[in-house]
Amino acid sequence: MSKIPNSIPKKLRARIQSWDDERGMGNSLIVSLNDGWHWIAEGEGVHVRGFDTIAEVKNDLRDTAPCNCKECRGASA
Repeated sequence: MSKIPNSIPKKLRARIQSWDDERGMGNSLIVSLNDGWHWIAEGEGVHVRGFDTIAEVKNDLRDTAPCNCKECRGASA
C-alpha cells in the first residue's frame, strides 16, 4: 500500500481505505474507499476503482457518497 499524497484534501483522504500506486508497474492507482462510501458514477456497492492520475482521483473523490449496500451495512453491524 502506498502513502496517500498530501495533495488530497483531508476531508477526502478520510474516505480512503487503501491507496496503491501501481503505475510504476504499468498499472493504475488503485483506490479503495472506506466502508460506507461508494463512487457515485459507478453505482452503489462500487468501492474500488483504478485511475491514471492523482488529479483524476482527487476529482472523483468529490463524487463519492454514503453507501448503503449489503456489504457496507454488514460492516457497520
